[in-house]
Amino acid sequence: MSKVAVAAIDTGVWVEYINTGGKYHAQATAVIDRVKNNDLKSILPQVTPTEIYYVSRRVYEKILGKGKAQQLAAKFYEFIYHHPNVEVYEIDYQLGLRAGEIKYEYGIALSDCYLLALSEQERVSAIFRHREEEFSLKLEENFKLVFLEDYV
Repeated sequence: MSKVAVAAIDTGVWVEYINTGGKYHAQATAVIDRVKNNDLKSILPQVTPTEIYYVSRRVYEKILGKGKAQQLAAKFYEFIYHHPNVEVYEIDYQLGLRAGEIKYEYGIALSDCYLLALSEQERVSAIFRHREEEFSLKLEENFKLVFLEDYV
């Protein structure tokens, strides 16, 4: 029996999955389909599902309007939060402290700091949609990062 791969999957990947017109939709679909098919386990810090809800609601709102957007974003949140191949980690003392250290050192978004701290703690890759402007070469050297944009 082969071991299932594990990765920390960033908000951008999850949202790109639902955004059928997104630049990296095909790549995001390939990643999330692996989660759905039991080939990949996703780990997330507690803050990430909340961010996914917020961003997906904004995406849905642009396409479908406010009423339907809230319903679909909540359904997507539920799908992620309770999926058997997704594990949501509580932000404990050590994870919070490490995220703060990453924030101080790299100056990136706090939600990304939590994801990176978790990926480092669990010794897995962190998958992002694309390189953010504030991402540095040093960040890529010090963490196991995968970017959908590299697979176009």
